[in-house]
Amino acid sequence: MELVSQAVERGIKIDYLVHATGSGGTQAGLITGARALNTGIKIVGITTGGRHGERQAERVLGLVEKTMEFPWVDAKVTEDDVIVFDEYAGDGYGFMTEGKAEAIKVVAEEEGLFIDPVYTASAMAGLMGLCREGFFKADDNTVFLHTGGAVALYPYRAPLKAHAMGEKLPWTIPEWSPVAT
Repeated sequence: MELVSQAVERGIKIDYLVHATGSGGTQAGLITGARALNTGIKIVGITTGGRHGERQAERVLGLVEKTMEFPWVDAKVTEDDVIVFDEYAGDGYGFMTEGKAEAIKVVAEEEGLFIDPVYTASAMAGLMGLCREGFFKADDNTVFLHTGGAVALYPYRAPLKAHAMGEKLPWTIPEWSPVAT
């Protein structure tokens, strides 16, 4: 409601909202709210690497359906309302990619914001990739939701430094990942 109120006050029509989707709760809530308020905003979730797109979309839709069971929620949501992209997080949860390193660097340099390599950088890499691929039209108003997590930057010092120096990433799979053996 806060975002919609701010947009209305400024005379802005929001077409898309892009964010990181992990457990699915944020995306389910955003979709439910957008539909319940009849905003027309399309909610685009960029996975954090925990689930592939189809599985994530099913999870989000399931959470939306459970939310719709509450009597005060009056909205209709279909599969088409659940938009998920999974190609920007790397091959697993917490994996590092050139796209995430670029997103962290660009947002720090251009906006003075530090974003984490797991959630927000996955989503920003997705937003940047979707822009490059022409997913959004030139006149679309797109909002990016920063969900926090800057403290997660510290374990990723080595690949981020390598990216900044124009070198190959020394690792993409974090040592704490179950597949790092």
